[in-house]
Amino acid sequence: MQSLDSTSKSLQSQMLNKPLFVLYRRFTSREGMAEKLADHLRWMVELEKDGRLFAAGPFVDDQGKVAEGSLIILRAGSIEEAEKVACQDPLVLGEFVVNTLHEWRLMEGRMSVTVDFSDQSYRFD
Repeated sequence: MQSLDSTSKSLQSQMLNKPLFVLYRRFTSREGMAEKLADHLRWMVELEKDGRLFAAGPFVDDQGKVAEGSLIILRAGSIEEAEKVACQDPLVLGEFVVNTLHEWRLMEGRMSVTVDFSDQSYRFD
């Protein structure tokens, strides 16, 4: 990779540069997976409540149906820690999905959340 010019270095030095860990998950089998789905969802909520889950969701086709797999973005101290967490998923333990894990750096972007306390509604922009 070419070295960065001073302008690029300056711009990057101001960016978030937050290390996260991305799991690309591919289905190996769906037969019997419905029986483990509730366990998987409880596991995901636990990760969310513990602050280890940044974002997650399935890939969908043009009909809005779950397609070949999903993407999970984890907060962890290292790729080894992320791998240990990922292997605890009931869908992995049941051999319904396989993971491909990558370290990823969150550099740019924006997230806005509006919360109305009166009716507990929210909106992501």
